Amino acid sequence: MTVSHFDIKKHGYFGADVGGTLAKIMFYEPENDPAISKVRDFVLSSTTYGSTGQRDEKLTVSLPKAKLHFILFETNRMRQAIKLIKAQNILSGVKNISVTGGGAFKFAELVKEELGCIIKKKDEMHCLIHGLNFLLKNVPDEVYYFANPEDDKDEEKAICDVREDMFPYLLVNVGTGVSILKVSNWDDFERVSGSGIGGGTYYGLCRLLTQAKDFSATLEEAVKGDDNSCNMTVGDIYGGSYESLGLDANMTASFFGKLVMGDSYKENVKEADVCKALLYMVTNNVGQIAYLNARLQGLKNIYFAGNFLRTNKIAMKYLSKAIHFWSGGEMKALFLQHEGFFGACGAFLDSEQPNSCESS
Repeated sequence: MTVSHFDIKKHGYFGADVGGTLAKIMFYEPENDPAISKVRDFVLSSTTYGSTGQRDEKLTVSLPKAKLHFILFETNRMRQAIKLIKAQNILSGVKNISVTGGGAFKFAELVKEELGCIIKKKDEMHCLIHGLNFLLKNVPDEVYYFANPEDDKDEEKAICDVREDMFPYLLVNVGTGVSILKVSNWDDFERVSGSGIGGGTYYGLCRLLTQAKDFSATLEEAVKGDDNSCNMTVGDIYGGSYESLGLDANMTASFFGKLVMGDSYKENVKEADVCKALLYMVTNNVGQIAYLNARLQGLKNIYFAGNFLRTNKIAMKYLSKAIHFWSGGEMKALFLQHEGFFGACGAFLDSEQPNSCESS
């Protein structure tokens, strides 16, 4: 769907994706529309709301005669968010809101009782693809990749404008597990593969093997760690590179394999090393599966998305490195500026009738 096909009378002003951890909202702000003055003033008055609500101004999208704003907050603050909305009376006149995610069911009655709004429940996967396709088509800098995937410390990004050549592509959604979808057109997609080795595997093993208390703590540790204290390299086995097979001495031959070489190796391993080795193991596995599926489906563009990658730059760098390695430099791991908000955007686009606002 291009902007020229956009019909505010059909879509209203809001879309939401309420997951188990985060709630994401997209607000559509048309130019010179007095009907939304109250909600617009509230949204634009700040970049923070309550204790966890955030609006990242860098994510704001300018469309012809409109803007898209993106807000998120922790789902466990949903009741407080509803109280704030009610107290500010900012949704006066809103009849319904399109919502995807588990929260569309969990909070439906509460929203109806407190705000007088009907939640229109939307399919998660359809919203994900619909929202992603819309932003791919309308945002020139939506897609980016790491310019130097082999250099772990180089975080330089490059923009990839795909607006004129969007389809087909592979979407690798990395959450607790991994779902891999082939997207052939606007509404033509299918799940072609997946894996049970994903973000849940990483965090679960970190919880089992370290004292890290939350996901963010594991990533902080991983940044400080040295995976080579755990992982066996080609050099550990052959004393150097295996040149006839093109295997560099620093290439990992066995994840955590060094720990079978004797107790002295185990004694030198720090928790940060374990976190980094686990992250490398999971992302390398995901990257290889993604590459093989792209080859199998005859696709070159591989997009990585999902909650596991939100604010997880080290995982994105590892995925970039994996795709570069397995493809011999022919493919790139592609990432998305509005990661996490595609469901909310898709729910908004899938609105069946206007959720009219009345200024008061």
